[in-house]
Amino acid sequence: MCKQMQHSHRGFTLVEVMVALVIVAVALPALLSQTMSLMDSSYRLQEKTIAQWVAQNQYVRLQLQQQLQGQNLQGRDAGTTAMAGREWQWQMESTATTFKGLREIQLRVGTPQQPELYKLQAYMGQ
Repeated sequence: MCKQMQHSHRGFTLVEVMVALVIVAVALPALLSQTMSLMDSSYRLQEKTIAQWVAQNQYVRLQLQQQLQGQNLQGRDAGTTAMAGREWQWQMESTATTFKGLREIQLRVGTPQQPELYKLQAYMGQ
């Protein structure tokens, strides 16, 4: 006596395939949008980090000028610096404070497209 086994071959119906395609069509653009947003945020963070380095370098340069040459920044100074394969613009302004012998230093660093990516505010004795 031989038993025959019945195999049921069941596949996806056309409706099930269409529903799956709709779900994928809705999910992929949302995922792509999130990925692009993450990449954009990463690029902005990289720019701000490099701008911060430029500002810190200019502040240290100012401190060294004061220590080695006895020069204090009075008023404004500006220039460009190359870092990480790009040109960075910086503006520095020195103003007197209410405390004698103490000056406020404001440094702004940016690019031609974004003039102020980073701002450094510090105080320096004379």
